[in-house]
Amino acid sequence: DEEAIGIKEEDRYALGVKTEFFRRGDSYISIMPSRPIGIAGIVKTLSVWVVGRNFNHTLKAIFQDFSGKKFELTVGKLNFAGWKQLIVAIPPTVQQRDPHYGILSGLKFLGFAIDCDMMEAYGSYYIYFDDMRAVTDLFGEENRDQDDMLDAW
Repeated sequence: DEEAIGIKEEDRYALGVKTEFFRRGDSYISIMPSRPIGIAGIVKTLSVWVVGRNFNHTLKAIFQDFSGKKFELTVGKLNFAGWKQLIVAIPPTVQQRDPHYGILSGLKFLGFAIDCDMMEAYGSYYIYFDDMRAVTDLFGEENRDQDDMLDAW
């Protein structure tokens, strides 16, 4: 519910991406924001609504953990028609918090990557994204000691 969480803007736009393949082959499409999107807290899941266009491509999400290591997670196959919500769970093996320093936590979303199926990577390809959301646990941020010193000097 967008009113409950304080979103006041009207949702009128979606992100559309068009790709032209000049020849069939092993292809990879990167969709990156102009700067990384920080996600506070311990991220549990990331969801996004996608128009798949019934291609056998695979959508992946690219992240960076609090220590700067990049990793990617498979969100799902794009072999469906119309809008579908795809959800990826962040595995517990991804370290999202430094146990010694409470201020170092969270992930950065670096973008999406589409691993194209070689047999279907030809002609024009269109994909649309809308309503990306992250479910997070903000317990550590909400209960942080306000008098704790910042170890960034």
